[in-house]
Amino acid sequence: MLDLPDLKEYDVPKTVMSQCVQRAAKHYEISPFIIQTVVDIEGGKIGTVRKNTNGTYDLGVMQLNTVNFNKIKKRFPNTTYLDLILKPCVNIYVGVWFLSESIKNANNNLLKGVGNYHSKTPSIHATYLKRFLNRYRINISEYLRSKKG
Repeated sequence: MLDLPDLKEYDVPKTVMSQCVQRAAKHYEISPFIIQTVVDIEGGKIGTVRKNTNGTYDLGVMQLNTVNFNKIKKRFPNTTYLDLILKPCVNIYVGVWFLSESIKNANNNLLKGVGNYHSKTPSIHATYLKRFLNRYRINISEYLRSKKG
């Protein structure tokens, strides 16, 4: 169990979200549309801590699972649970690193890597990918509509 103070959830300001996503997208060479779609379907906010049925927790904006914390600490040794929960750019940067690793480990298969970001369990993976693709279509459509403006 995580020993955390009482935390309130709140949305990441749009300008902050955009800056965090763009920075991580550039560094890890992943489309900001892909990243934003993962953020959207994960549904995390600043301060979000969700307990899973297996006793692990999902943290922050990109809902990073505590089961992966040792991997995260190897790559980002100064990162704490609170950083992942309360600092949206840290969470997004670490989340996009984890997403990029998932894609690499899936032989650079983008969709398999995106699904694996959430779960390698086939039925959960498939459901997540369906949600991802539906949200991705919405995000692209909204972007194109905004450009017609």
